[in-house]
Amino acid sequence: VARARDLALENIYPRFKATLCRRLGLSSRAKTDDIVTSLRRHNLPIDEIEVRQTLSDAELTLAGEQIEDAQLVKLVGRMRRILAQLKK
Repeated sequence: VARARDLALENIYPRFKATLCRRLGLSSRAKTDDIVTSLRRHNLPIDEIEVRQTLSDAELTLAGEQIEDAQLVKLVGRMRRILAQLKK
């Protein structure tokens, strides 16, 4: 089960970050601070704390931190919400 969670996040997170960065005009390798700075520069109505926390939680999980199914669902939900806010 833990491996399935890892695989799910390994597939979802890179696409989330690449889409976020592309919409902000950044490299997909952009650091969190660069992403947040770009959000401010574009004056987007997206919670910077949520973006920071989402990126951090995903990267920590991919680095081996344990995550429960419910936490993973919430994390993916935050990713979707952030991307949806970019379209507004």
